[in-house]
Amino acid sequence: MMKTTFLSILGLVAFLAFTSCNESKNVPQPVLSAMGKMYPAIKKIDWDHEKDGSWEAGFKNNGKQTSVTFSAEGMLKEIEEEITTADFPQAALDYITQTFPGKKIKEITKITDSNDVKTYEAEIDGSDYIFDADGNLISKSK
Repeated sequence: MMKTTFLSILGLVAFLAFTSCNESKNVPQPVLSAMGKMYPAIKKIDWDHEKDGSWEAGFKNNGKQTSVTFSAEGMLKEIEEEITTADFPQAALDYITQTFPGKKIKEITKITDSNDVKTYEAEIDGSDYIFDADGNLISKSK
């Protein structure tokens, strides 16, 4: 009886460990290697497999929410980092203040693509507004 209970508990623990790590076990080795080279100190990573076949790693880096997207071959596609309004282009902040008086910005991120081109995203009322590095509006999406 004791042995059966022990084996049942051991089996449950193994099952829970496997299912909680299941998504990361499917991450291609080139992606894991690229992530390890870029962020060797990061251990807690939430992986998402995107519809286009890419892999997104979500994690905290120096207290800031960060996500890095790789192709299945491990090539960097983009880095998205949470920022404050102090790091947001002033022209973009002016646009938001004038266009949406009294509205709060829910989230601001800096996006750096594989060519080191930086854009900025601000979420307001469920829509995302993308600005270039000079603060000019590029696009809006729901």
